Amino acid sequence: MAIKTKTQLKAYFETNDIPTQAQFGDLIDTLHETLAAEAVNATKAYFSASQTADVVNDWRIWGDANGFYLQICTVANAVKGVGTWVTAGTTKKITTVAAGTYDILKSDEILNVTYTATGAVTIDFKTAQFIAGRTIVIKDAGGLAGTNNITLTTEAAQTIDGAATAVINSNYSAINVYCDGTNLFIY
Repeated sequence: MAIKTKTQLKAYFETNDIPTQAQFGDLIDTLHETLAAEAVNATKAYFSASQTADVVNDWRIWGDANGFYLQICTVANAVKGVGTWVTAGTTKKITTVAAGTYDILKSDEILNVTYTATGAVTIDFKTAQFIAGRTIVIKDAGGLAGTNNITLTTEAAQTIDGAATAVINSNYSAINVYCDGTNLFIY
């Protein structure tokens, strides 16, 4: 695979073209090299169709410590990076929790807690998992949280809506949380 220019890459994806495996490989290698080079001194690196302005229906792929994202510009701006961008739809990773304790992992997005059919569950958010903008859904998939509660805890001084813990205590209920980088908030 080879690093290609923007013009070369765009030619792979013209109307009615069917890109080859090698062309997709070129796209991936180019994106990886471009984003890696730009990310050395930045928290986010972008690879966009337009290099000078934010244009409606323009696209960009950006990467940070959490992964890569495809975004589409919905409101233009002559200044690059100031337009309004929306992230393209994605699927979420579902992790089944089938034990009495579980430590949140970086890859977790939806926790499908089935262990409530057997016993109570404690889910712990470690300090390293407090990433600004992160969201997690915790769902009582076992259906017995009313009897076997799911307790969310934090490792240190972090809080969940200002408290040390949060509890799911209603059958088949769920909690959605987001992180501001320091604490968790239920929404």
